[in-house]
Amino acid sequence: MIALENIVSLWKAGFKLVPLNELSTGPTLSWSEIYSTPDYWSDEKLRLHLNKFHNIATTFGKSHLRDGDGREQYLHCLDIDSEEVLNRLSTLLEQWKLRIPCVLV
Repeated sequence: MIALENIVSLWKAGFKLVPLNELSTGPTLSWSEIYSTPDYWSDEKLRLHLNKFHNIATTFGKSHLRDGDGREQYLHCLDIDSEEVLNRLSTLLEQWKLRIPCVLV
């Protein structure tokens, strides 16, 4: 099981949490409702479903967070699998970092 404080910190960071089963082979709740309902989770609801979080995934799309100007925030993913593609996109990625958080792994 994952500690509640870890789950809550991911939710507060804007992730749309999808609880996974013990083998991480599938969700323990319907991910489509989590995807389509940005405000699906609350502190109370996370506590009630804590036993379903053996691992965690996320979905993309509109988050429950808003920026300082009240604009909706979205989760996106850009999967870069080669050094060549990263080099071609590096200028664009640098520009994006000024406006949105970007995590490269």
